[in-house]
Order: sequence, then C-alpha cells, then structure tokens
Amino acid sequence: MARLEYKYLVRYEHLDNFRKLIKPFLQRDAYTSDGDVPEYSVRSIYFDTPTLRYYVEKIEGIDLRKKLRIRGYNGGGINPEVFLEIKRKNIQSVWKNRAPLHYKKVDEFLRSGDIDRFIITDNGIKYAADNARRFLYHVYQHALQPIVLVTYEREAYTGRFDRSLRLTLDKNLRSAIYPGLDKLFSEDGMKRCIPHHFVVEVKFDKRMPNWIHAILGELSVRRRAVSKYCIGLEAHKTVHKHFSKHAVRALARTVHL
Repeated sequence: MARLEYKYLVRYEHLDNFRKLIKPFLQRDAYTSDGDVPEYSVRSIYFDTPTLRYYVEKIEGIDLRKKLRIRGYNGGGINPEVFLEIKRKNIQSVWKNRAPLHYKKVDEFLRSGDIDRFIITDNGIKYAADNARRFLYHVYQHALQPIVLVTYEREAYTGRFDRSLRLTLDKNLRSAIYPGLDKLFSEDGMKRCIPHHFVVEVKFDKRMPNWIHAILGELSVRRRAVSKYCIGLEAHKTVHKHFSKHAVRALARTVHL
C-alpha cells in the first residue's frame, strides 16, 4: 500500500533539541537496539543503468520513478538475510516491493535468476517471489549495475497515538562508489556525504500531524526533495563525467545545503 513520505534536512546542532521536542509524541521502533538511542545501521547498494537513468529522473523531477537496491542491516553477521527492493515513488506517495534472500547467495541469484532456489518465501513478506521477478526484470532489461553503496545510522520512532506514523533520523550518511556485491557490509572507500546535516523522514497514511509541522517550523526547517542515492553518488563527483554543470547545480538545489 502506498504511503506519503516527507523528507527534511536538519543541522546536527538541533539534534538534541529535536529529540526532546518529539519525545512526547513518539516511541522507539521495535526493530531498534536497546541502548539510549533507538537506532540501527542501514546499508544499501543502489543499482542504475550505465547512463545513470534513475539519477537523471530524480534531478529532472520526474513524478513517477523508481530505485532498485539491495539492503541489509547492522553489521551483517555470518550469512544475514538481505532484501531486494524496488522503491517506487509518485510525487509524495511511496511503496516498496521486497524479496528476502541470504546475502552469500545474492551474486549467484542475479546470475542464475533462480527464484525457487534462492528467494525466501516463508518469512511473512507477501509476494516475495513476484517481487524478485520484478527486480530481475529491471536488472536484465536495463543492464543495471551496482553504482553506489550508501550507509547511515537510522534512529527510528513510531507514533504513540497513531501507530501508522513513522519518523526516522538518518545520521552519518556516507557512501562508496561502484561497490562489489560483496561490499554491502564494508566501510572501505566510504566518504562522508553531508557532514553538517541529518535527514528526517516522516511516513504516514493520510495527513502529517500538526505537531510535526510545529516542531519543524520552530527549527525553521522546510521540506526538501532529498535523495540519499543522489547525495551519495554526487559526493564522489562521478556525475560530472556524465552530465552538464547545469544538471549538477540542479541536484545541489534539491539538497539545499
């Protein structure tokens, strides 16, 4: 089901105050750690075409677009479950297709396309096999390849009174370009992307609560078109090889640092 998603860039100097202001309305997400800060690490290898089609669609502001990625969490472990994901967006509405498999089998799966052998279908994710077929279709049809690894620590909350509300703070955003599939849990070649800001994402079904508007207004924060994929790629200046300076300036305006 599609949900609405708003994004904001907030300076780190406001982090403690922001936590204080949201605390009465939110509770820690069930998937976070037991420490003082409810967080976990998110690691994603983003795919794109050789001409960076998905990047171009984002900076040109195409309303209906998609991203393909392989996503894992925390440190990985011996052989963790990871997820094939297609994230689709139509203006502010977003929805995902996900399919789980074991990390050590990702490369073999992409080469063989053997869904019955590699995709995990008994862990509660609906339509996992169909979602994997969709992922493979785009990879094969558009010659997609790993372009950038993006990693960050996600501080995650859900609403105390509205459990459909989810608010996350994505911190220490960093990236490495052209990663191998075996580098999802690696820190090699990582570059800090937006050292003075963290990303706030708010996901909700119908209407964003007024208290969020009030808190963001108090901090003089406005909604932005923030793409972690684009930010992670641009941090390495590789897009200069593909696009004009005008296109790069257009990306800078969307980030608005």
